[in-house]
Amino acid sequence: MVLTLYKMDMSSCCRAVLLTIKALDLPVEYVEVNLLKREASAPHIAKLNPRCKIPILEDNGAVIWDSHAINAYLVQTYGKDCKLYPSDAAGQANVQGWLYFDTEIFAKLNDLMVQVSTTRTISEQTYEEVRNIYHVLNNYLKEKKWITGDNVTIADFSLLSTIESFNCCLEVDPNKYANVARWLGEAQKLPFYEVTTKKGIEDLAGFLKFLLSAKK
Repeated sequence: MVLTLYKMDMSSCCRAVLLTIKALDLPVEYVEVNLLKREASAPHIAKLNPRCKIPILEDNGAVIWDSHAINAYLVQTYGKDCKLYPSDAAGQANVQGWLYFDTEIFAKLNDLMVQVSTTRTISEQTYEEVRNIYHVLNNYLKEKKWITGDNVTIADFSLLSTIESFNCCLEVDPNKYANVARWLGEAQKLPFYEVTTKKGIEDLAGFLKFLLSAKK
C-alpha cells in the first residue's frame, strides 16, 4: 500500500481527509501544495485533477479527488467493519445527505474567503448566513452526540472542518449554539484531533486576521 495525499493544512477539505487518515491509522506520504502561491494550478496537479484543486489521493495508481470521495474510499478500502462510513444503504444515505449539506455550506465558506481576499471585510449578510448555518446545526444536534447518531462518521469530519473554518471569522457562541459548541467539544477530544487540525486552524485564523486588518 502506497498512499500519497496532496494537501495544505489550512484547507478545510484537506483537514477532513487528515482526520479520516488518522482515525484509520493509515501510513501516508504527504505532498504540500501551497494554494496561496497557486501551486494547485501546476501541470502535475492538473494532470491528477483537471479541476486543479486539493486534496488529491494517489493509491497504487488510483487517483481520487474531492474530500468526500476520498474519505468514503479510504473507509471502504481500508476500514473494514468501521463505523466511520456505514455499510448499509440507509446509513450511507444519511451520511451522504450531510456531506451534500457540507458541500452547500463549503460554497458559502469559499464565497467568504473571496470576499475577505478582495474587500478585506465581511458583510453583515455573510455573517447572517453563517449564523443561519450554526442555527440549523444547533437545532439538529439537540438529541445527537454526532451528526448521524452515536458514532462519529466522515460526515462529522467534513462538517467539523468547515464549521471550524467559519469559527475563525464568527465564533460559535455557546450561549446561542450550545449543541454546536458541545459537538465541537466532543470532536476536540478525539485522540487524533490536535495533530490533524490545530496547525491548519491556527494558520487560517492568522491569515484571515492579516487580511481583515489590511486596508484596501
